[in-house]
Amino acid sequence: MKIITGNFQPHDAMSYLRTRLQGFALISALWFAAILTVLSLAISRAYLSNTKLIIDDIQRIQSDLLHDAALRYAALVIVEPKDKVSASGINNHRFIYPNPLFPVQVVIRNESSFIDLSKVDHSDLDAIFENLGLSLSPIRALRSLTNDERHLVSSDNENLNFRWLRKHVKDDDKAFNSIVQHATFYNGSGQINPYLANPKLLKALPNFKETELVSLIEMRDKSTPDLISRAINHPMFSNRLSGFYRVTTTIEVGDNKESKTRIIRISNVNNDLLELVAEL
Repeated sequence: MKIITGNFQPHDAMSYLRTRLQGFALISALWFAAILTVLSLAISRAYLSNTKLIIDDIQRIQSDLLHDAALRYAALVIVEPKDKVSASGINNHRFIYPNPLFPVQVVIRNESSFIDLSKVDHSDLDAIFENLGLSLSPIRALRSLTNDERHLVSSDNENLNFRWLRKHVKDDDKAFNSIVQHATFYNGSGQINPYLANPKLLKALPNFKETELVSLIEMRDKSTPDLISRAINHPMFSNRLSGFYRVTTTIEVGDNKESKTRIIRISNVNNDLLELVAEL
């Protein structure tokens, strides 16, 4: 057995023990404070994250409601009495939808200004797509259909529509967006309205001379109802309007910009002003 010798006194042992206990208590308090800090930070982060999610959800709901309200307002603009023809066949095809929240830019175009993939001959589509530098995969898919299938359903028994188009560009958003700038399934005719179509599309048409295009654009710049009714000699031109309209609504808040493009038909079904046909 080891015997403690020297001047070691009992009160020294108690002092030593108290010092050790105080050190242990201090370390415990520091650890407890650290744990509380970590928990507080985690709770704060969770709270801020949930708050941001709630704010984002509110803004998304507001945005969706504004897009829908602007779409209905566009339908009202479409049915206004027409005293001139613009790029949509209506009085005012580009405007700001008035509301107390955020400005909504609205652009309306008539579907007769787009080339109908279900109506135009394959050879003309080939030439147009090549001239525009667009993907030819939808044209190859269309070629595989019989005439009846082409006008009604695809070989997969799906309606010929923008979903079908996206499938046949292999979900390539860039190719899809490039095509829908010029193409539709809702023109209802193999012809386009020369007074409403994009000049780039007009330039891509087969057998349409540059001089004729320049003359047509000049004519469009000073368009009047009488001038619009004047026929232009080209097999792919018609002055008719489609019953379908393409409406793009854009909301811009700060650096965020959100656009929706939808195709509608004016309708009185179930006392509703419009029928939503497609969303691009």
